[in-house]
Amino acid sequence: MNAGIAIPGRPNNYGVILRKVGRLIEEHKKVAHQYEIQVVKSRKNENLAEKIVLTRRSAYDECTEAFSGYVLRTSHTEWSCKDIARTYWRLGEIERAFRTMKSDLGLRPLYHNTDEQIEAHLFLSILAFHVVHFIRTKLGRKQITESWGTLKVRLNEHTRVTTVLPENETHCLLFHQDRDLKPFQRKIFQIMGISLDNHTLRRKVKRPKKETPEM
Repeated sequence: MNAGIAIPGRPNNYGVILRKVGRLIEEHKKVAHQYEIQVVKSRKNENLAEKIVLTRRSAYDECTEAFSGYVLRTSHTEWSCKDIARTYWRLGEIERAFRTMKSDLGLRPLYHNTDEQIEAHLFLSILAFHVVHFIRTKLGRKQITESWGTLKVRLNEHTRVTTVLPENETHCLLFHQDRDLKPFQRKIFQIMGISLDNHTLRRKVKRPKKETPEM
């Protein structure tokens, strides 16, 4: 925006620039408070803006210098720094595993009344987690360390197109065709040993009955 002020045809009105800056501050309010933003008026015309000055507040510069440093306290004084850090990271992995079971794998909430139903629900959730852990372990050996939630979102982008062709008055043909894989999806499929062919499935089914509109 600052560079565009000097370009002919771009907005350079002082009031317009102020409103644009205000909208950007509101849109990025999580970081905007770390900066001091000033719109300087033109010396020749007070109705025009000359430039936008963006200054990082000194207090936040000091905080930035302290980022990515933390202290781990342990009673295992005989452990190396590498072993302590690895154990700490494993704790985080365990916490993420519980979050995955509770959210993505449906461990809770429980809508069952009998002990047998509750035990079956818990068993299926734990079984699903073992499958997730197997997949993530196999992907981790190839340096793919995304969380299960991220993997699920990126793999859900893979779609299948269904085409319906009427064959006669009673039946129709369904053609299911997988869309082309994106690079990340293709890599996941290769690691997991899944075929990369563009699968096409043809089925013959009965045509659905036409619904009569209600009067």
